[in-house]
Order: sequence, then structure tokens, then C-alpha cells
Amino acid sequence: MRVLVADDEPLVRRGIRAVLEESRGLAELVGEASNGQEAVELVRSLKPDLVLLDIRMPGLDGVSAAEQIRRLSPSIRIVVLTAYPDFAYAQKMLRLGASDYLLKPSSPDSILDVIEQVAREIRHGNGLGATPSADSTDEDPGLYLGGGTFGEGRMRSSGVVAQSKKYIAENLQKQLTLSEVADSVGLSPSYFSTVFKKQVGCSFRDYLTLVRVEAGKRALVETSLIIEEIARKVGYSEPSHFTQAFKRIVGVTPRQFLKREDSSRRA
Repeated sequence: MRVLVADDEPLVRRGIRAVLEESRGLAELVGEASNGQEAVELVRSLKPDLVLLDIRMPGLDGVSAAEQIRRLSPSIRIVVLTAYPDFAYAQKMLRLGASDYLLKPSSPDSILDVIEQVAREIRHGNGLGATPSADSTDEDPGLYLGGGTFGEGRMRSSGVVAQSKKYIAENLQKQLTLSEVADSVGLSPSYFSTVFKKQVGCSFRDYLTLVRVEAGKRALVETSLIIEEIARKVGYSEPSHFTQAFKRIVGVTPRQFLKREDSSRRA
């Protein structure tokens, strides 16, 4: 299966490239794009089977790119990449027939699971290129953010996880606890913890840290806020704790990351 990756973050593209290289022939990376317009042009020239498409990119965003890609190739598969749950965009992408949603950063296993499912659908002609019906597009896109593939149907646990992700995204600046989030979806902390880890593939605490760091990365690039303000905005009362979490996940401190991004833009 021929795969195109479209994401404005080089680290994300490099990570997906590494996963595909280890996929043992399941998928071949045929191209990489750093913005939506480039993705559309590469779809036209490379004719991939699957596009892993960042939902928010400079210039032509993921939704607009998906619309153009769908017109070019109605049968192409699209999997959406996003750093945090974005339900308005998810609704639009579902209407365009997106196959699935991957929350960045995703584990290699999660990426491969989605690619394997898409490959099976292509082999079996399972609704290839079909756009969701009018009935299905009215469903809550949050039901599709808990893992798995669009069209398979969801257990209630997936809906609960999607609701909890939405709650986290909307309250990221708060000192969130497992108990508070569990209460928001009507589950006991212990049961919620078990369901969340099973569906997402990591613990609630690890997921919360990942989402906070990804939100911090975006704020560093897209706003003029200082690091201390960003730390508070994403839920850290102590900037040093944000810096520690950021370095553990990204590999560099926020200041080093920002300096590297500035150098890349000037290059």
C-alpha cells in the first residue's frame, strides 16, 4: 500500500517514516508534504492509496486539502492526524469520508493498527471511497477518537474515552486529576483508569502529559507567549515542571525547541 504523509512538523514525519520502514512490507512511504497544497500536488503525481493528513497546517489546512484530494481521487483513504481532539474539524473530516483519526503523538502500534485496517479494507473493497451517509455524519465525531477504525461501530467505552478527551482538551489549563475526569463521564476512578488505558494504550497521566506538551509545542510556534505563560496555559503551575515534561517527550527544552524552529524558518 502506497502512503503519503502530510504534516508540518518534521519530527512527526520522521517518526511515521520510521514506523513504515519497520512495517515489513505492509506499507511503502512514497512521499512527504509539509503543507496542504503540497499534499494535493503529491496526490496528483504519486497517486497514493492512503494519506496521513495533519488536520491543521499552514496555508491550505487539512479539511481544505482533503476536499481537493477527494475530488482528485474519490477512492483514496485519508487518516487524520491531530495534536488534540478538535471536534468541529472531526465532523467536517467525517463528512469527507476520513477512515480514522490518530492523536499525536501516537504509538507505533497505533499507527500500524490503523494502516493494517485500511489495507484490509482496500483488499476487500470495504466501502472503498465511500462517503458516510447523511445519517452517519450527524453522529458525534467524539465516538471516533477513542481508537479503532471508522465504520466498525463503537462500544460505549470508546464513547466514554472520547468524552474524557474532550473534557481534558477543554480544561487543559486546570490541575486535572483522574478522579475529576472520571467523574465528568460518570465512572469510578478505578474503572475509568482501566477503560482509558485499554482504549488509548497508555495511562491517563501519560496521556495528559502528552497532550499538554503537544499543546505547548503549538503555542511556542503559533503565539508570542513566553514559556512561563504557556506552562500555565497548558496546566503547569510551575514552569520547571513543564520544561521537564517537554524535554522528556520532545528531547529538547522549550527554549531549544523554539530556537530550532526559528532556525528552520530562516533556512
